[in-house]
Amino acid sequence: MQRPRINPEISQVALFEGLSHQELRRVSAMTTRLELPAGRVLVRQGAPGREFIVLIDGEARVLRDDRRIATRGPGEHFGEMALVDHQPRNATVIANTPVVIEVISGRDFHDLMHGVPDVAVRIATTIAERRTQLGAETGAATRREFALATAGTAA
Repeated sequence: MQRPRINPEISQVALFEGLSHQELRRVSAMTTRLELPAGRVLVRQGAPGREFIVLIDGEARVLRDDRRIATRGPGEHFGEMALVDHQPRNATVIANTPVVIEVISGRDFHDLMHGVPDVAVRIATTIAERRTQLGAETGAATRREFALATAGTAA
């Protein structure tokens, strides 16, 4: 029986940096490679989270409520928050250029989180950073909305 091969592109992604050969083979066996055109919606805000995505090549924009909040490039990933929180997607991600992505199913993602502690810690750190970013943006938007709403009420 042949062992799964290590996907060399996966081994170059910072999220998987420092993993053993066995762990890299495990991750590589979980991925499905897709090549998609520019303009393709990769995930849609409000939709159920069913997969985790690693961007191998190309660039994608991240939109929340139709407002750009980030850009993702090679080696970056998305989709983890909906899978961990069991909540709908909190943003839409659209390919700016043709992209190559590696997709990991929700079930495999959870196996990865439980079976490879280094990846779980890195995912948790990413989630904390993104929640901080979303909170700051939400707070700024709320302050702007409050300022606009109360602009004409000062005596």
